Amino acid sequence: MHHLVPFLSFLTLFLGCDHSRPVVNDPMFIIKPSPIIYGENDILDYHQVRGKKVRKLGRSVAIQVPRYKLEYVDEQYLINQDLLEDLNICPNHDAFHEKISSQPSLGTCSGFLIEKDVLLTASHCVENRNDCEESFWVFGFKSNPLNITPSNFEAQNVYRCKEVLKQNESLDYAILKLDRSVIGRKPLKMRQRGSVLKESKLAVIGYPQGLPLKFSMNAKIRDNEDDDQFIINSDTFEGNSGSPVINTKNYLVEGVLVRGGSDFDLSEESNNECYTIKRCPESQCSGEEVLRIKSIFEKDL
Repeated sequence: MHHLVPFLSFLTLFLGCDHSRPVVNDPMFIIKPSPIIYGENDILDYHQVRGKKVRKLGRSVAIQVPRYKLEYVDEQYLINQDLLEDLNICPNHDAFHEKISSQPSLGTCSGFLIEKDVLLTASHCVENRNDCEESFWVFGFKSNPLNITPSNFEAQNVYRCKEVLKQNESLDYAILKLDRSVIGRKPLKMRQRGSVLKESKLAVIGYPQGLPLKFSMNAKIRDNEDDDQFIINSDTFEGNSGSPVINTKNYLVEGVLVRGGSDFDLSEESNNECYTIKRCPESQCSGEEVLRIKSIFEKDL
């Protein structure tokens, strides 16, 4: 959060950040695509992030994967993956499009550890008990400098949702109990008092479009007035729902990405329809909505 019927039939498999336009109903998932780039493209793969502290935080961010996409064989999970190129991305549009079109698209949403066996994500990622039971949460899905991604996962990196501990559909968050404690990864530290400053620089860590782990750097706050949410201009896609929004000064989680702006632009190249990622100036388009982490603490924790 891909076979285009071209496009719409595959979108039923993925959850997005944007709630404004449901596309197609599916027994498990509903997709609302919302990829968008504000100004310069600030999306980095795990190995491209220079700051060791920020990169380390990505180890605690998991991707939600439908169970049918993983097969347990010999103490590991084999991946039944789709490529983003199946979304009919315009070929050779730019280097970024070319890179992501060859990466596997695996999951639906993002989530992050707040305790050793507790995950925080967006509420619309687990709308019912079936969404909990029919999904894995996987850590360590990332590409290497050669743009190669895993073909399987060690069992210790794959977890199941055991129970929904707390859920608030209005604020759009869910707190999930995993089937066991996560090994070798630390819960992220969250702001528990005060508010994020408007001039703060932020990073969003998650799995846009179900792609390998991405860091949307240099995000800025547009609107910081609402008690429960703030608006940022992060370069985020569907699949980033549930991503932690990190303050890169103190490395605290300031919020959870829950909704986003517009979607792909439809283009015509050589008389063939294809899709490019929407781009907006830094101060235009609707921005991305972030639920303040303190709203969760104050209301439920």
